[in-house]
Amino acid sequence: MRRLSFLAITAVLSLALGPGALAQDAKKDDDKPKDGKKDDKPGDKPKDDKPATEEKNQVKDEGRDTKLPFNPFANVKPGEWVTFVAHVHRERVPPQAADVNVYTTWTVIPNPTEQGKLRLKAVQKGPGRPPTDLEKDLPTGDMTLGQFMAIFGVPDEAKLSDVKCEDAKLTVNGKEFSGKKISFEGGMVGRRAKEILTISTDVRCSFVQHEIIGPDAGDGKPEMSVKEEVLGFGTADKTEWGKSPEEVSKIQNEEEAKRPR
Repeated sequence: MRRLSFLAITAVLSLALGPGALAQDAKKDDDKPKDGKKDDKPGDKPKDDKPATEEKNQVKDEGRDTKLPFNPFANVKPGEWVTFVAHVHRERVPPQAADVNVYTTWTVIPNPTEQGKLRLKAVQKGPGRPPTDLEKDLPTGDMTLGQFMAIFGVPDEAKLSDVKCEDAKLTVNGKEFSGKKISFEGGMVGRRAKEILTISTDVRCSFVQHEIIGPDAGDGKPEMSVKEEVLGFGTADKTEWGKSPEEVSKIQNEEEAKRPR
């Protein structure tokens, strides 16, 4: 997996699903006579006529502009960090590769090119590969679902739709978080996945949990499922809760030592 972050997984899923093309073999409606009469001016066609099959298969992207209940990055300061683990399950791969953990540490840093602006820096490590890193600029003010997803690597080609938001309480690694659960569909046309994102003001640098289920592998089971959840967070001076980046690194090394070769 080349992209980083929780939505590195989403990005991989979205891109690996293929660029879902719209049906191209549908016969255009405006090539047919209207009201039983032949069109005497073939070039004078209504501009808003669309092939029926294209209309049916078009996935709307209205979810991208959905405003989040709050901006999780609104009050972050340089040095704040959050650690995550992504539990990834894949079908149709060798058993030893079916279930893997991918760890990410996000840290807020100053933007070196724009004074007063901030960036989010990620360091991510998965089985059998060295750590990789990435930096993303943090927008200020209100934030949309599309902006949030883009920070974590989701490509513009991925369509976000059927967005629902509700109050939620979620216990992760022994700690209860109150916040908002945002469910939606993501991915490409014909290769859609269900996603659930839970955010809380307690986790200032990111989210509490993110789940991806799908798409269907053809046998009624999802091709991939991902559950990424917070392990810890803190500031430059201390760990406020959970696992620090150093502790997560130790866990990574222990799992790597036990991994089948």
